[in-house]
Amino acid sequence: MNLKLTTLNRAMKALDEKNLIVSFGEAESTGGRKALTYDIIHHGLYLIGVDLSRTYVNIVLTNLKLTVLKTEVFFLHEHDSAEKVIDSILYRIERIIKERSISSDQILGIGVGTVGPLDRDHGVMLAPQGFPFPGWGNVSVKECIENRFSIPCYIDNGANAAALVEYLFGIGKNKRSIAYIHCGIGIRSAVIKDGVIVRTMNDREDALGSMDMFLESGCMNSVEKVSALGAVIHAVTDELNLDSVKLNEENYKEVLVNLPEENMAVKRIIREKAIFFSIGLINFSRLLNPDVIILSGPLVMNLEDYYQECLKSFYNNYLYADTILFSKGGAFQENTIAIGSAALVMSHCCKAKIV
Repeated sequence: MNLKLTTLNRAMKALDEKNLIVSFGEAESTGGRKALTYDIIHHGLYLIGVDLSRTYVNIVLTNLKLTVLKTEVFFLHEHDSAEKVIDSILYRIERIIKERSISSDQILGIGVGTVGPLDRDHGVMLAPQGFPFPGWGNVSVKECIENRFSIPCYIDNGANAAALVEYLFGIGKNKRSIAYIHCGIGIRSAVIKDGVIVRTMNDREDALGSMDMFLESGCMNSVEKVSALGAVIHAVTDELNLDSVKLNEENYKEVLVNLPEENMAVKRIIREKAIFFSIGLINFSRLLNPDVIILSGPLVMNLEDYYQECLKSFYNNYLYADTILFSKGGAFQENTIAIGSAALVMSHCCKAKIV
């Protein structure tokens, strides 16, 4: 992980003081005193990670090695208020704890990866856009969780949480810089460069999605407006004269994935939107120069044409494309944000500068 010795010693001391690591022997000598070898405690201590997105919630219980022991997923609907969703999260966390016969003092913390803008210090969602039900301003997620369980809670942008776990333990391990991009209802992005999360104002995650681009029509629009899931759905329903659908992560497959594969109009639209996305991605890469780009989200994971056309356009139009490693879904696939949220807890316990 390219840590300085002082940083490593500080992290090891913090873990040792919390009894999270155990020494199990000595390493072979390289000429000096033999070094002690350590491992993370496997059993008896747990982490909880919550991926709170615009249309779904994914909750994972992991051990300290981030092995997933339990997963709970539920979807948000148009009548789901912030209060109702938070109550559902609390209920499901409580159910997981009871089912596994875990006491609260065995849970190191609860991490929440969600949609910005955020007040991370106080754990408040400030004014996120795109939720199906209004009233998501000033939602005190951290306070609700800590009051219910008396367990420390840490909150961050969900894309940042995903980038964190991929950088430390996944595709980005031992790389200088990585970008994580989630392509769904919105375009959510995060970058870690030289071991530090590149943070935006109020921890927003739309740096790529809100990037403006000029279209052939002469108009200007954002990358998200012309290439995200909503843009694809809208174009397909118009082209095929389908009834308008209320877009969420449950039913988009009915409109796109399950259409006949030979439908050339749909293929053309998907490829067109992927090319728009790749143009934004090229500009994003020119600015931040990542070594690794992880593409995830429903557009990438479920629409192979979208992913392949994006890569094709990127490699055809970016001079330095060969210096960048692409990954579809990363090491943790659909659980990346939730597991990354659990990793937030470990990072705070280690007092790592990365967060």
